[in-house]
Amino acid sequence: MDLIYQAAIDTALWPEILDRLVELIDGEAATLHWYDLFSGMSSGVGARVDQAALDRAFENYGPCSPLTQKDPAKKRHNLRNYVPRIRRDVDWLPKEDFLKTAYYNDFFQSFGFHSDVTLGLMVEEVGGGTFEGAGVNIFRHKRAGDWTDENMALCAALHPHLIRSYKLGRRIAAKQRIGESLIQFLDRAPWGVFLLDAQGRVSHFNQTGRALLAEESGLSIVSRRLSARRPVETRRLHQLVARAATPDGEQRAGGSMTLPTSGRQRPLSLLVCPVRGERTALLPDPSAVIVWVTDLDATISLPEKELRELFGLTMAESRVALALSEGLGPAMVARRLGLALPTVRTHLAHIFEKTETSGQVALSSLLMRVAAPAPLAEH
Repeated sequence: MDLIYQAAIDTALWPEILDRLVELIDGEAATLHWYDLFSGMSSGVGARVDQAALDRAFENYGPCSPLTQKDPAKKRHNLRNYVPRIRRDVDWLPKEDFLKTAYYNDFFQSFGFHSDVTLGLMVEEVGGGTFEGAGVNIFRHKRAGDWTDENMALCAALHPHLIRSYKLGRRIAAKQRIGESLIQFLDRAPWGVFLLDAQGRVSHFNQTGRALLAEESGLSIVSRRLSARRPVETRRLHQLVARAATPDGEQRAGGSMTLPTSGRQRPLSLLVCPVRGERTALLPDPSAVIVWVTDLDATISLPEKELRELFGLTMAESRVALALSEGLGPAMVARRLGLALPTVRTHLAHIFEKTETSGQVALSSLLMRVAAPAPLAEH
């Protein structure tokens, strides 16, 4: 039982679990597979079987399997109301009829299988009338005889634990993928990003944050806590973090402050935000805090590709938009990009129309809102 639940965290343990199941009920082989319930496309892991060969064979013979509902409408209805069950081949049709099918003679017999018991795990509707499902199949050789009541009782005892472990493993894997994607996003961000736990200890910072910490003035990490170089600003920062991390939902709130540095004309801008929403592998603490640090002297702009995707701008229009966001006038944009002034003005008209803005100030404001980090604070 311990091994089953360990597999929720370490999926590499599933072949060992399948091997144990084969031993416990005197089987021949076993497989855990995820498959399209209509096309027969399948992938999985197995024990005592060539899983790749099994997947290829099931792709060919799955659609003609007698061990499933054939009427498409009834099948979709059943799948939408799916309850995981344990089913043997004889629960679908008499054994003598099963032995006459191509599924048995061409598929089962090619692997030396005679009997099968399926432990359903889950079904998921993935859109477009397509359903995918997961299950454990245990196969038996003819010499082993029929499944016994003892075999079925053991399957019934283990079945709910296999279901829970598999579903839990999928949730954990999904959250790990979210955490990995979030890390990649943060490391590309032009702002310094610091992730803190409820005690204000730094758990992660991005590349821009690392560069800020390397400077002689501004931010530092002292005893794992994000701090400023001067005590008065450190106290203010810690107060903001404490308020953002409090478990009291009514008192929990973000805040902001500025942090002067010796090497900049303008101060750093710090935005302290409580993290709201579902936990991820990167943010497991429900009282986590994000600190966004913006260098007000630096120019933050969007990649041209993103502007084109967001607003349908052409490559030339996106370059003009980015130049305008830096505060350049049309004539300066023309000189920088090597364009004629009338051409720039034509691009401007198209940009304003596509972004639904009415001038350079409104356009710059829109681009800054698109680039702003604030929405992620509600993640």
